[in-house]
Amino acid sequence: MARAESNGSNGFERNGGSQNLDGLIDDWFDLLGRQFAAAEGASGRRGLRIPRSPVPLRDEVMHTGARRAPEAEGASLVVAFDDSESGTVILLRVNGQIVHRGLVAPRGPAAPPMAARLALGLSEWQSCAIDFVADWFGAPFDAVNVARSGPERLTWGIWNFSGERLARCLARWKERAPESFAALLSSAGVDVESPAPGTTDGVPVLSLAGGRGARTQRTLTSDPHHVAVFARAGRHLDGQLAQIDSIVHDILEPAGAAELVQTVRGLAVVLYLELRLGAAARQITRSVAANRSQPNDESAYLDGLVERLRAIGRAVDAHNVLRILATPELGRA
Repeated sequence: MARAESNGSNGFERNGGSQNLDGLIDDWFDLLGRQFAAAEGASGRRGLRIPRSPVPLRDEVMHTGARRAPEAEGASLVVAFDDSESGTVILLRVNGQIVHRGLVAPRGPAAPPMAARLALGLSEWQSCAIDFVADWFGAPFDAVNVARSGPERLTWGIWNFSGERLARCLARWKERAPESFAALLSSAGVDVESPAPGTTDGVPVLSLAGGRGARTQRTLTSDPHHVAVFARAGRHLDGQLAQIDSIVHDILEPAGAAELVQTVRGLAVVLYLELRLGAAARQITRSVAANRSQPNDESAYLDGLVERLRAIGRAVDAHNVLRILATPELGRA
């Protein structure tokens, strides 16, 4: 937009000039936008900001690039890995933490193919139920967030894996595909310490440069470099398959889903409750199953779950179960 400038007045005609008030305000915003862009090393028109290209930051672990660290809530941080395959990760500061919302949808083109899922021992209808719940109620494969409860625990992937479940998931990856685990996680100082051979009561433990515990969790959730490392790991096929494999072994099997339901809708309901309520879901699903008059009447069982959820004050979860039972997506599965 052209600006009238006269007598050094920067476009403001002091003695009854020809511009109206809207035009003067427009010019003022235009000037501010240009000054802001110049200060940021960017160019543009009418305040349009064109970010600089990421500037590589080198360290001993991994070559990543970041334009600059966010300084305010809602600010974005661009982390560009040196290798073209890893691409760029866009992080966000939320409540003082660095998170990655994720971009690899459970049912998207970058998700594992069905053949790879079947190789884990899943059936197609089981895979369909997992994908549906993860897509609607979970998160992308490469999502990295902070758990709402616990000491700033990092959560990762389609099922918001955290704590022991996250450690078990990473341990499965390390055992199944050690090369990619080493390249994507161990090289950045992230590791998982498995129980000693022959022990049955031990659980894997997440570690960072040899450290473990609450301090390690705080470091992971506050450092952009490590959040970006986990986001990149969730984009790799081996990391995605480890997440799906963990759902099978740590959720489906302990929940006894095969004994409770036989349809894709029923399985989606059981998975949803596991995702939302964790171990508490099993008390609900099993108690309702124990009290049903017709053991093979899955419809009556699912209706009973809705009634129980309402009775214990979980109205939102009861509503979402009804949504799952009514969706046309699973009707075609």
